[in-house]
Amino acid sequence: MVHDGLEVVPWAAGGFHRSVLITSALARLGERGILADAIVRLCIGPLLARRVTLHVVHAMAATRRGVVDADALPRQLRGWLTAFAHLPDMDESGLLMSALTGPGIAELNQWIDEAALAHLIVWRRDAQRVQLEPADRVLPGGVDATRWIFDRFTKTRLDEWRTASLQWELAFLDRPEAVCGDAGVPVRLVAERPVSMAMVVSALARRVCAASSDAEVLAGMTASEVMQELVTLTKVGAFDAAVGLAARASSAAPASVELAIAHAFLRIVRHPGAAETELRQILRSSPGQKPLISVNIASCLLRQQGSIDQISELLGDEDVAKSDKLAWLWAPEPLIEGKLLLEEYRISDWVSEMTYCLARAR
Repeated sequence: MVHDGLEVVPWAAGGFHRSVLITSALARLGERGILADAIVRLCIGPLLARRVTLHVVHAMAATRRGVVDADALPRQLRGWLTAFAHLPDMDESGLLMSALTGPGIAELNQWIDEAALAHLIVWRRDAQRVQLEPADRVLPGGVDATRWIFDRFTKTRLDEWRTASLQWELAFLDRPEAVCGDAGVPVRLVAERPVSMAMVVSALARRVCAASSDAEVLAGMTASEVMQELVTLTKVGAFDAAVGLAARASSAAPASVELAIAHAFLRIVRHPGAAETELRQILRSSPGQKPLISVNIASCLLRQQGSIDQISELLGDEDVAKSDKLAWLWAPEPLIEGKLLLEEYRISDWVSEMTYCLARAR
């Protein structure tokens, strides 16, 4: 609740209710031995800094284009605009990269370290400053132990956990009492989410065989964190900024098939023909990604008014139709209508929905 709540802008409908939910959840976590400051500042802090930056840059780009007047912006955004006022005139993608690597992000990081939690929750720049003891910022087990607890209760897929978190989990499964004693959390708390030894070993094995998901890719972000930002940019309609960020990240990490597919996927918005070519090139070198690439090629064909028979043939492949992989995709019905709506699907569910929509469209 804390993680998802802080991802939501505080000026959205129900903003006060959002603040109450986050505050109540932090209090409940504190009662159970999980420090509120550790969760918000250490674990969610970098994400929060990027989220504020993203929305401020999007607003700044809109004001510079004359799309919206600065006085019409939410007061939280107006408060942060001056932190990035030094940025030169450039496209939104350039603005975002400059903001993520310039002095503005340094101010945001200091704000996350020092601002009162109540003001962090509502993204208030002129926040009251507090002094915290080092022990208030992490669990007794240290930074990695704190992030382990955070990962296991906020990230469903073990592939999204940090490597250190997987190692702590492995140690916990071997010696639960001793590891929880070192971490500073009760065994009963950790046991609320059961994870098997086989799941952890498989996740570690996949980590060894692939590019490390812990490695920094761009502007202090890992590949997984870049993907998070791409989803958020797309949801707020900043398509060009999303494509620019994906292109830079893919260039910085050429071995990442995930980022290459993300870049091609985002190009479907404005350049479906080029996106299709890009996806087919990726498929030749990464046949294991056939289900995900195939459904995205189908989206390209729909954007280009391709034949329904050709699309149905792609989706009729057994490997594609039965894939249970989760992915962010363009929702079928809006896509057929010429609109774009980003949703998370199991590929098999997307195929079923698209097949049904195509049958109705014949």
